[in-house]
Amino acid sequence: MIKGDLDFGIESFNLKFINKNISTVGVIELPWQPLRPDKHFGSHIKVGITIREPEPLKFRTPAYITREKNSAGLWMGIKFVLEEKNREQLQKLIRRHGFYPKAFERKYPRIPVNPEMGALPLRAMGELSDIEGNDSAPYVLDLHNISLGGILVSTENPFAMTLSPGDNLRIWLEPRGDTRERICVDTRICWTSEELNSKNGNLLRLMGLSFVKMDDTSKPVFMALLKKVLTGMSQKGASS
Repeated sequence: MIKGDLDFGIESFNLKFINKNISTVGVIELPWQPLRPDKHFGSHIKVGITIREPEPLKFRTPAYITREKNSAGLWMGIKFVLEEKNREQLQKLIRRHGFYPKAFERKYPRIPVNPEMGALPLRAMGELSDIEGNDSAPYVLDLHNISLGGILVSTENPFAMTLSPGDNLRIWLEPRGDTRERICVDTRICWTSEELNSKNGNLLRLMGLSFVKMDDTSKPVFMALLKKVLTGMSQKGASS
């Protein structure tokens, strides 16, 4: 990420945000006022991005408004739709002068989910569990990344839109490749983010899940799976 300013207009409002953390994906945790999450979520906008130092950069890009929720409250996000030229310019600045916010530092690195990794699960089944251990109807979840400490998942299931940070989800990772055992883990929702799927218009919810408990049967299977994936990534990197 890199520090910069943003500005955009919508309806009669002209908004400006100073010294925010900017990535090639967009910006998160912006206050909603004077906009409204029930009215302006999903709106397409044109955003001005200004990086003042150490190397100046200024351009405008199409973007759309997302909706986020964490333990601190409900926030507005902006997701960029960058042209390749602007993406390369911003990536170059971030590589040279960027930083990783402490709020996003993780104990364990996350592995992006890639269909080319034969054993890495692509999907999971999740159920909302209450404090008494009762489960809800299951949700099918797509995996985006995975680590020893948690996973990033998404779903278009409308019943999952009621899930909130702090809720507990029991997850079953779908076996894939030569992994035959089902991995079960209890997780807690840390944050959620919502956007409109540009391909079909459905509401897409992303959820960051932290691992709370993994049973004795699943844990060695999960550890062996991660070791296999990391070894494969290391070998592929060495040969490229």
